[in-house]
Amino acid sequence: MEENKKKEYYAVVLWKDAEGKSHIVGSLAYFEGKYYFKYEESSLKGAREKNFTDIAAFNEERKIYISENSLFNFFKMRVPEKVQEKPEAMEELIRSKGKKTGDDISVMELPKVYRPALKAEMKRIEKDQKEAMENNSRELEMY
Repeated sequence: MEENKKKEYYAVVLWKDAEGKSHIVGSLAYFEGKYYFKYEESSLKGAREKNFTDIAAFNEERKIYISENSLFNFFKMRVPEKVQEKPEAMEELIRSKGKKTGDDISVMELPKVYRPALKAEMKRIEKDQKEAMENNSRELEMY
């Protein structure tokens, strides 16, 4: 398992509008043994203007979603069952572009030059969310 924690995968989630133009709507990553997903707010507005509907499994725009056990179900169903519970699921998702028949969502590997910044951003957001949850817990204890 320790070897799997060293593997890292980074991808962007694309949505294709009715005119055939692709929009980056999210980022997906696997590092340090966890899967991460977040919306890309900078390009999400443009996609919504073209009728993109948020992915039901990820209903909060400013949140980072983290899974310590397996790839998120929305993406897991896009890879063969034999790899769904392994870090290689991300590798397979990227290789296959995550496309399903009749689907307007796909996945593309993030170029290496952008990976350190995405990783740092996801770790920062994860830390901020954890601190906010701890602060909320402390406030509830006061009552």
